[in-house]
Amino acid sequence: KDHTLVRKASVTTGNALWLDNVDSETGEVYASGSAGHNADDSEWIVLDQNTWDYLGSHPHDISLDCAGTPNGDAVIDECGVCGGDGIDEGACDCDGNVLDECGECGGDGSSCACTMGDVNGDSSVDVLDIVQIVGYIVDGEADFDLACADNNGDGAVNVLDIVALVNDILGGSRVNDATSARLIKSANGLVLQADGYIGGVQMTLKHGSDFKIELTDNAFVADYKTVGTETILVIVVPEGEELFTFAGDFEIVDMIVANSSDRVNVTAPTEFSLSEAYPNPFNPSTTVELTVPEAGHVSVMVYNITGQFIAELADSYMDANQYQFTWQGENVPSGMYLLRAEYAGQVSTQKLMLLK
Repeated sequence: KDHTLVRKASVTTGNALWLDNVDSETGEVYASGSAGHNADDSEWIVLDQNTWDYLGSHPHDISLDCAGTPNGDAVIDECGVCGGDGIDEGACDCDGNVLDECGECGGDGSSCACTMGDVNGDSSVDVLDIVQIVGYIVDGEADFDLACADNNGDGAVNVLDIVALVNDILGGSRVNDATSARLIKSANGLVLQADGYIGGVQMTLKHGSDFKIELTDNAFVADYKTVGTETILVIVVPEGEELFTFAGDFEIVDMIVANSSDRVNVTAPTEFSLSEAYPNPFNPSTTVELTVPEAGHVSVMVYNITGQFIAELADSYMDANQYQFTWQGENVPSGMYLLRAEYAGQVSTQKLMLLK
């Protein structure tokens, strides 16, 4: 009443409600009103009556100083006084001293300082703190000061901060840190192969509503949370290559893989696949590449169009890797042939045309 209301710049949609709509039986708020309950959650900035400066457009870059003046310069001093000079005895409640950042008059700022990594405040940095940080990453809610978890000081709390804490707990960084890694995706599992130590993995997955996941239990800490069609997971110090098994399909939309101190370059997930033969048509030879996601028995055979066996390119146990095969067709007549690759119950075929 008797003031000018200006919509906050952060409000980008209309709201027909002024006050909250509340369920009369449960007391639950099922629609929020624009008035809010205080200056922070209101959709409006309250200015003096007949303030016309912001008429006719939206949004506006308005910031209120501690005195409520739009774009003013009054700030709260060390003693908690708006526009004060930092020596107000009444606010500090001591003779000429000032409040430190912990709210203590004449203090040195140490009373509220946390030990980096000790997010549960038990004066010890251990796996219990890591569990809490992992919980924050996957859940998005923290009951601790995030500054106490931001070990590398980059303003974000993620698996990079966790691997730094692991180093503190286990005693120093690793000399065999991984410098590169690759993800291999099979029909029901995701494997991470690295050339050294992996301290942690953080991923955000997008998937269908029927997606199911089971993380490895061979790790320092592993946790995930699924909300709708998105899953966030964190695995700390995975001891094996398999990160998780799954049912359904998924896409990795965000990922951090770290060694003991920094990110590791990761090759995108690979699946069992057979590349297009080149050249095709061909004479007298053609080459294909086969991607094997996990170690297993692989066969690559050539048949004629009637299904008669013509040539064997591979039929053995192979490690996860990419392989190249060349078929020499100088001893068979021109015509259509079928290349058939089989692995772990999966079959991939393609047609080859030999022209002499």
